[in-house]
Amino acid sequence: MVLFVLICATAFAQETPDQQRDKVEKNTAPYSTDYFTRSGNSYYVMTLSVEKGKIVVDQNSKLEEVKGKFPYQRGNLNVQVMDTKGERLANFFMPDPLVVRSCEGEDSETKPIQKGSIQIPLPKASNIGKIELVRGKQTVDRVDVSAVVEEFIKRQRGDDGKDEEE
Repeated sequence: MVLFVLICATAFAQETPDQQRDKVEKNTAPYSTDYFTRSGNSYYVMTLSVEKGKIVVDQNSKLEEVKGKFPYQRGNLNVQVMDTKGERLANFFMPDPLVVRSCEGEDSETKPIQKGSIQIPLPKASNIGKIELVRGKQTVDRVDVSAVVEEFIKRQRGDDGKDEEE
């Protein structure tokens, strides 16, 4: 008899899925498309060239702002983002963009990229100076990207450094 009362009391205490959903909806802010228009809800993506297996900053290098959350990926390449004074701004892992993967046929092959371009996500900061890529305990590459960031910031402010001609 006591067991029956205990089971009945437990059954009445449990919430139905509709009740659970209502409870969550009351405690959650409504969805707003404003999320993607707020400047704080974005990150940068830097496109860099690769020549002879090394990252180079050239005329094709660019920085773009991407709306949404910074992607937290898993991978074997540690990306360390430094500011212009050498202080660490961010540290995260990502799949190695310097490795080309091929899955043709039965062979799965990977080899280092020799020439091409790569993209690296970066936190939104106007004082990014260098990017250091570390695989295991070995520093793969260290690149000064401050000029690309400065050019992007100037373009955003409308100061492109060019004289307007009529």
